[in-house]
Amino acid sequence: MPQITLSTFNFFKSSMPKQNKNHDANHALINSCSNRQESRSIPKTRLISPYLSSRFDINFSGGRKTLSLAEQAERIDLDKLPPAIRRNIEDSVQNKDGKNLYDIHTEHYAPLLDCKTLDEARALYFEFENVIDAKDLDKSDMSPTLLKIKNGQIEGISLENLTLTLLKTHYGKGISPNSRRNFFGLSKDASYKIFEKLQIERLDGQYLRLLGDCSPDKREEASKRWTEEKRNALSKKAAAIWTKEKKAEQSKHRKEWLKQHPEALEEMSRRMTGTKASLETKVKIASGVRRFHNENPEYAQIAKQSWDFHADIKAQMQKTAREEFPYLRTILMKQAIGKPLSDYEARYLDRYYKRCSELCPDGQKIVGATISRAWAEFKKKKNGDNS
Repeated sequence: MPQITLSTFNFFKSSMPKQNKNHDANHALINSCSNRQESRSIPKTRLISPYLSSRFDINFSGGRKTLSLAEQAERIDLDKLPPAIRRNIEDSVQNKDGKNLYDIHTEHYAPLLDCKTLDEARALYFEFENVIDAKDLDKSDMSPTLLKIKNGQIEGISLENLTLTLLKTHYGKGISPNSRRNFFGLSKDASYKIFEKLQIERLDGQYLRLLGDCSPDKREEASKRWTEEKRNALSKKAAAIWTKEKKAEQSKHRKEWLKQHPEALEEMSRRMTGTKASLETKVKIASGVRRFHNENPEYAQIAKQSWDFHADIKAQMQKTAREEFPYLRTILMKQAIGKPLSDYEARYLDRYYKRCSELCPDGQKIVGATISRAWAEFKKKKNGDNS
């Protein structure tokens, strides 16, 4: 499909994702109340590898050390958390009471697990005040997944007490909607769409990851998995692979081999023909597009007016975005401000355009021709006025 501007999607909200502006404030808070938990003073061999999570220090001579609450709080944007949780974390850090995120979270949301109705949960927790009971949703406001649940097409789940069940799973147990096993086998996109329709605010992803890492079940599982033998083996493997000298040596051998086998280099070049552009090329193209729009501000209005002549195609694209691609808005807004897209975002956008091409096979030619014709007429008139 042709390049689509934000004006095409009138149903998109203009909200932008918030930046973490409170990191410095969080850092100051933690530093002011720290004497952080000290690790044991034994010799350590640390592994720095892109395969390992930064949430943990891997100590190959003595096991894994969980981050203290102060260290965990530094890695979270506290303003993204429910106010009560934020206050409890700040108080616990200041009082040095030895609690971790799991203790704070489970203490606060323990009564939620005993609630029998959604009204009870609303009365107990301010953050649930605006959530919607699934059975009260109008059919026209339901997502495709909610409609399937209403029609009994998904086993083991119904609209009755669906909202309360989601709150208990997400808030009460601290489980992310990404978990198919805990959210009725639904995909991440489907779960997110349900949360949006029911006006359930999702907990911060980094908070949920740290919360899970300090839960007793996760700690027990990690202890069984990280045996001393496995730690030593991984340490040796990392030392052998992740060194600058090893990488430089591999690169040198590769270049020498390609010089001795030019046919292989030609074959590689042939296979690379038609593949996706590099990040530098994408940035260069995005820069050129931004420059064109800055120099020709009238183009966006002309493109918007051209789309008005093809209301059927526009309506089909909007419907496809609403029902099948809930995160298209975020990607388009990121694209609009000139930020390069990640590989996942680029593939997501490609899938959307491919889907639109399937539903409207000639849409690209039709709309593109209308925009080109209108732009040519505008330039002709503008040049005539200037002469």
